[in-house]
Amino acid sequence: MRGKQTLTGPLLLATTQPSRMWTLTPAPKPGRVDVARGESGTFAAKLSGSPEQLLLALWGRVAIAETELRIDGDVNVAMGLIQTAP
Repeated sequence: MRGKQTLTGPLLLATTQPSRMWTLTPAPKPGRVDVARGESGTFAAKLSGSPEQLLLALWGRVAIAETELRIDGDVNVAMGLIQTAP
């Protein structure tokens, strides 16, 4: 994954319907994120909810406050990956 993400620690993304998980970790190159399927090791934060809301938040189409997404753990780690909605 490439872009302007600022991921400071491992983040677990989880969808509820269907149940899927991905572990995101900061890559060695700045602005990059490595993605692995499933729960891989420990994570600093977990962002979970419906696939639609998760996708919209990650792409910056809706503000996190406008969703029913749940953040567990270090909120700053999760928010570093989410762009601000226009």
